[in-house]
Amino acid sequence: MTPFPTSHVPEDDLPHLIIASGGNAGLAAASAAGILGVKCTVFVPDAQKGIEHLFTRHGKEGSVNVVVGGENYRAALMKAVEFKEEIGDKGYSLVPAYDDPLVWQGNSSLAHEIAEQLPDGVKPDAIFCSVGGGGMIAGLMLGCEGIPGWNQVPIVAIEPTGSACFYHSVQLNRTGRTSTELPAGASISNERIPHPFAGTLTPYASNSPYNGGDDMCDVSMVHLPSINSYATSLGASTASNGSVCMALKRDGPISVVRVSDERSMQSALLFADDHSVITELACSITLTPAYVPHLARRVLRLDSDSGSGALTQQSNVTGHDRSPKARKVLVFIVCGGSKGSLHDLQRFEEHLSSFDFAGDDIWVDGERLTGSH
Repeated sequence: MTPFPTSHVPEDDLPHLIIASGGNAGLAAASAAGILGVKCTVFVPDAQKGIEHLFTRHGKEGSVNVVVGGENYRAALMKAVEFKEEIGDKGYSLVPAYDDPLVWQGNSSLAHEIAEQLPDGVKPDAIFCSVGGGGMIAGLMLGCEGIPGWNQVPIVAIEPTGSACFYHSVQLNRTGRTSTELPAGASISNERIPHPFAGTLTPYASNSPYNGGDDMCDVSMVHLPSINSYATSLGASTASNGSVCMALKRDGPISVVRVSDERSMQSALLFADDHSVITELACSITLTPAYVPHLARRVLRLDSDSGSGALTQQSNVTGHDRSPKARKVLVFIVCGGSKGSLHDLQRFEEHLSSFDFAGDDIWVDGERLTGSH
């Protein structure tokens, strides 16, 4: 997040940052403002009311202001844009939460951090991440392009069914038809953009990944009419067109998954039991394949007789044995999570006590999964 304001103005004239966010991007902007020593105004939807202190603690006293209002991220963004128009350009910079090449460049460091933490010569069998507007997965794809051999690493994108804008956009472009899965009232726009992989990709480069070449990307984008998920940090009504283009053009496989909020709640509770760590739904959703064996087998394309043991057996990780029964090197990006609480876990437990997972839908790349919970 820090490169965006510093790239737009001289270092001695840094702006007051303005950002709209469902949660974690606002925290990133507030943190960047604290590092840069500037002020920041964060616009968040009504669902974030009561957690303003999470934003204000990142800057110097009085330097971060939080404005709560609007039904969802889109409404908060409109308020941020109106505020920016009212005060004019001088001294203020509207920071994108996810839809900008510089944000993707910053997020690309994730792949390099993963590589540094793995043993030499070992690359993941799969990387799992949640998706809201697509900023993190765009950065992850860019980062993998910059590491030899990693452009073939499978990436699994997981979203709540009630806000699966990236899922629906990717599937619409793959199938070439309006999916029967598309929510009622959703709209579609056809857009032409420069190919995000055009030119030379250099991690952390100051130039935009939209550089060089005349290669264009035609994408159809799904716009959701509303957000119906408790994972409010992922509540974007449409994904960035650049992230969808990357997913469609990437050499390596991308699987798109959508699951119910109840699956995310279940993962949050199980992860808390296993690791004594509290996660919010926008983060625990990434862990769903770790706790739903038939989903893991599907996205990892394992033979049915390999069972869930592929995730748990204690054989040595060699980085070379890719047989189904070998222990897999799996990376789960459990990002953000600053607003998770013990009270949330208690509410999840209450809610799930009367929930029947037998009839719960999981969708992977347009295919509805059936199987045990």
